[in-house]
Amino acid sequence: MSRRQGGVTCPICRKLVLALDESGYMVEDDMRPCRHYLGESIDDDFPCCVAGFRDISRGMELLLDYIADDRRDRETLIAALASHVPDPRRVVTEIDRSGELTMEEWLLCLPELQSEGSGWDGCGPGGGGTSCYLFASAPNQRKLVKRLAQICAAVEGLPPAPPDEE
Repeated sequence: MSRRQGGVTCPICRKLVLALDESGYMVEDDMRPCRHYLGESIDDDFPCCVAGFRDISRGMELLLDYIADDRRDRETLIAALASHVPDPRRVVTEIDRSGELTMEEWLLCLPELQSEGSGWDGCGPGGGGTSCYLFASAPNQRKLVKRLAQICAAVEGLPPAPPDEE
């Protein structure tokens, strides 16, 4: 993800939604989102999304919680996601390997989303970061809502973890 000169623009309508200075900081304290804007993620964390699209974060959280429980079967999760995610094995393997689900990996699960990124330089250790802004066209927003509902239902519908052996 790269920052555009002058700020973050919607990849669909090309509207400038966030003006940035040369260091990557907001020029003004407010965004001017367009109708395609769905939310943002800072430093690859769970995204904050507009109403109607909070399942973007919820889906990430459900996947992470499932994988975090070592008693849960990965193959069952992959099979449950097979009709809803382009490459479920890759996502499950990545979460298992790294212990997290980055926005970059999550975006691969949600082809309806387009992203624009920006970074800022705080001129010192830990003083910088990145943001990922999420957008989708109107037809893709409808598809995305459906896909997210299916992903969440698929994970929530999986059998509970077996009890701990004592």
